[in-house]
Amino acid sequence: MDHALAVVSDEYFAFLAPGGGAAFTPSNPLLRVSEGRVGIDAVASGDVHALQADLEALAVIMSKRWGGRQGYAVLDSSLAA
Repeated sequence: MDHALAVVSDEYFAFLAPGGGAAFTPSNPLLRVSEGRVGIDAVASGDVHALQADLEALAVIMSKRWGGRQGYAVLDSSLAA
């Protein structure tokens, strides 16, 4: 998992702890976050099927496919559906 994804996950759960507030805003302005999900781009450095399996194991919701994978990683497991 990329360091930026780990950081935004920690930030999101810290945001939720006191009851949240308005909208969550990550410290990294390059990350696309919406409704408990963060946009990701994933490119296989080897086996594409292994990447697919890893993304599915992380409950990544796939939105587009070409060369790599693009989708949303769920920060809040209650939103994984």
